[in-house]
Formats: sequence, C-alpha cells, structure tokens
Amino acid sequence: MSSGPGILQRKILEHLKSTDRIFYNQLLWKIAFERNEIKEEPPLSPHIEKGIIKKSFKENFRRSIQNLKEKEIINIEKRKLTDIDEAFEYFPYHTERLEIHQLRKALLPVVKEYIENEKPQKFGDAKIEEEIIAHIEKTPACHALKTAWNKIEKKIIAILDPEAPLHDTWIQILIRGRYLFASDSIPYRASFVRLYRFLNKNINNTMDRENEALTYIRALITKAFDNNMWKIGKAKSVYYDFANMKQFSKDSLKDNIREYLLDKSGDIVTSLPGYKNHNQSSDHELSWHFHDPIQYSDYMDQIITRQILKNQKIIVLKSPIS
Repeated sequence: MSSGPGILQRKILEHLKSTDRIFYNQLLWKIAFERNEIKEEPPLSPHIEKGIIKKSFKENFRRSIQNLKEKEIINIEKRKLTDIDEAFEYFPYHTERLEIHQLRKALLPVVKEYIENEKPQKFGDAKIEEEIIAHIEKTPACHALKTAWNKIEKKIIAILDPEAPLHDTWIQILIRGRYLFASDSIPYRASFVRLYRFLNKNINNTMDRENEALTYIRALITKAFDNNMWKIGKAKSVYYDFANMKQFSKDSLKDNIREYLLDKSGDIVTSLPGYKNHNQSSDHELSWHFHDPIQYSDYMDQIITRQILKNQKIIVLKSPIS
C-alpha cells in the first residue's frame, strides 16, 4: 500500500481532528497498524508477536510531519513525562519493535499495579531538593535564591527563642536552608519543604514575625523548586526503586519487580526467550552453579528504560481542521 507524504499528511490530519495533540511515536504506531506498515517476523513467544515498523514508512511519516510543520498547520513540542500514568500509557510506543511494544502493553499495567500496592520510593523529598538545586547551580537563578535566603536567614535568627514553641524546627529549617542555598558544608537531610509545611501547619496566626518569615520561605520554595522538576524527581524515586537507570550502565529491572511480574504474569514472563528456572532443571548436578535459580529473559529489561525520563515529541495542531 502506498504511503507517500501526501496520503500520510491527510491521514495525520484525520487523526488530529479528534484531538489537538498527540505523541509523535503514538501516532506513528496508530497509522502503521492501520496501513499494515509493520514488517512481521517469527513470533517472539506464544503471547508476543515480533516485527518492526517499516523503514520506508518511518521516513515518509517523518517527511509528512515536517511538511505540515513547514505549512504551519502543526507544531512539534518536546516535554518530559511528569505523570507516571501518562508515561506508562505512552511508553509502549517508544520503540520501533513490535515485540517491545506488545511486551510493554502487556506488562506495564502490572508494573503500575506493583507501584499502587507497594508504594516504591528510592529516595525522599530531601534528595529531590538537592538534585534540583544542583541542576541550577552557578546560574543567575541560583544566585537569586542565595540572595533571598540571606534575608530569610536573618528573619529566622531574629525570632529564635529556646523557650518558644517550634524552636527546634526553626533551627532545623535554618540549617537545611544554609545547606541548600548558602553552600554550607554541614549536610542536613531533612526536607526543606516538609519542614516548611510542618511550621506552616502549627504556627499560630497571631505570631506575626513567624508568619512573615514563613511568607518569605513560601516564596523561596516557589522560585527554587520548579513544579515539573519536582514531579520528575518524584517519578525518578519510583522508577529507581525497581529499575537500574544509572548513566553509562545497562538498563535493567531489579529482582523485586521481576519476581512480581513472574507471579502476576508468569505465562508471558516464562515464555520469553532466555527464561530458565534452574530449580526445575533435570540436570540437578549443574543447578548449584547458578547464584540465582531463575534466569530472566533480557527482553524483561526493555519494559522500562531511562528513555521514559527523556523529552518526548508531541504533535500539536495549530488551528482547528474544517
């Protein structure tokens, strides 16, 4: 079937009639399925097909998108996926391989169930704060935060009273603030945001100087911790609990999520190439060689990779289609 740029442009616009924006890779897959533009290969397993989006179709799709962009009918935006639900809905399309697409479609809902049940968290709010500040270090924005903190520090010191309620918490937020915003070498791992919330919840409205200090702290938090970066930090804390995504290392799943997937979707996991349970091996004399009795397929490590944290392309319709 022909998939020339003109035909594809009309197909793209047809999809955009029902929505004003869609992920680039998601639309690529939708039209590839509709037009049978997937080169099939022998199945990966009884549950997972195998194949790849045709190279010629991918190129025609890219040119069509570029032509529509040049005609100012669409725009291309890029942004990171700050919401895990959205990320899991999109990520099956972040590949050109059919087997990876189907594997993610089948198993990401199980990973989501794991997140809802187990509440995984690799690190807390304090680590997120430190990563955000490190990201903007040596920029004008960071210098402005330090200037703002200097004023807040003086206000906190002025209201310190060993006999006053919440004195210890004020000391803690002072130390944490110095660590984050004044390059103090004394590390203090309590979350600045959580300390602020505790103070804000417990301070009496009649305590004028304390409330004034909190107003300045609130403004500092708004400037320092970008909402999207905060959400990405929260998502990383979840992902890093069950997936290895360190730079310069191979993406892989940790044992906790492998075991959960094996328990909940064993028919898929055990049918993947490379899976072997050495405890069930007929050669008992060799089974003691293996540190882990279960050998998982390398395909498992493709379910979630660090690509889920990258900027993703979104096709945006500039004006309604008549």
